[in-house]
Amino acid sequence: IKAIEVGQVRMGACRRPRRILRGVPRLLPDVLLVSIEDVNMTQALRVQYPGVFGVGAVAADAVSDMRGSLNLTIAFGEASDGSKVTACSGDFQPGATQLMGPLGV
Repeated sequence: IKAIEVGQVRMGACRRPRRILRGVPRLLPDVLLVSIEDVNMTQALRVQYPGVFGVGAVAADAVSDMRGSLNLTIAFGEASDGSKVTACSGDFQPGATQLMGPLGV
């Protein structure tokens, strides 16, 4: 990834009551919902193949823009379990792509 920009991040948390000390909120939520909107990402790729004794050698660079959004659901287990991403969805559309070789764009 060459560059990334994020427009807005929204988070929502869901907490169950404790079994003991019900009046004291949990430190970590049971589930955290994260929505990342207006993601603008530029990716770069370099391809180099030496060929066989130089025959068929290829060298090129590509740069592509992607725009979209990403949604994550993160579940927090007990202290020993840590956290896990239990759901992930996104909607990204590729933008302009430039391919540059030895002779230019």
